[in-house]
Amino acid sequence: MAASAYKHYDEIAEHYEEDYLSDPYWRLYHDITWLNIKKHLPKDKKSIIADIGGGTGFWSRKLAKLGYNVVCIDISENMLNVGRKKARKEGLQKKILFAYGDVKDLKDQKANSFGFVLCEGDPVSYCGNEGRAVSELARIAEPGAKVIVSVDNFYSVIRAALNVKMLGILPNIIKTHRSNLYGKMPQYNFTVEELKGLFKKNKLDVISIIGKPVFAHKHLFRDCPEYATDKKLYNQLLDLEMKFNSEPSLVSAGGHLEVVAKKL
Repeated sequence: MAASAYKHYDEIAEHYEEDYLSDPYWRLYHDITWLNIKKHLPKDKKSIIADIGGGTGFWSRKLAKLGYNVVCIDISENMLNVGRKKARKEGLQKKILFAYGDVKDLKDQKANSFGFVLCEGDPVSYCGNEGRAVSELARIAEPGAKVIVSVDNFYSVIRAALNVKMLGILPNIIKTHRSNLYGKMPQYNFTVEELKGLFKKNKLDVISIIGKPVFAHKHLFRDCPEYATDKKLYNQLLDLEMKFNSEPSLVSAGGHLEVVAKKL
């Protein structure tokens, strides 16, 4: 991962989860993600799950509560330390192993060793070598295991650049698919076809790709705050997202892309 990325996460580790979950847009994003993950979890609770780029163990704790054993791997030691504290607080320390590792170089993890591989929070986009990262995710997955990866969306970053009136950087983004809008973390932004090609190259059979979210961009909660405060409205919005977020004509409208694949 680029040095600026893990430095950023080291700095925000103590309040990382709280900052995201207090924002209604990210709350919706996480609810969409969790509903998508649950559809693909292994039926065998003895399957060991790898949570790559798992940080403070937000997803690891959810999985552990369902009875799975999880290895939470991250490049930020501060994020891992916060994760260990949170796991102990919830009595999950025996279900989650926190370990240092880089998504593009998981040298401490054996090939074909995980029954499910999760990579949320876009580390594949931030790591500086997205091809190598997907290769590593495929390597550690057991044959037949599901691999779920979230990445930054090429069309979403163009929209973001327009929103902050940074039109001058668009030619380079369009040419390279790389961006660094806020000077914190350089990222690679994928199209759906790029994702499919990269996964196929690594013998990962793509099952589905969703956009998250496809309708509810950040301005919706700003202009209509009742979507965040009215539980009925919020659930209707979530249902709408889940109904249409895999629609091919809408996927690329998502703030992020999430691919579900199976190792051949």
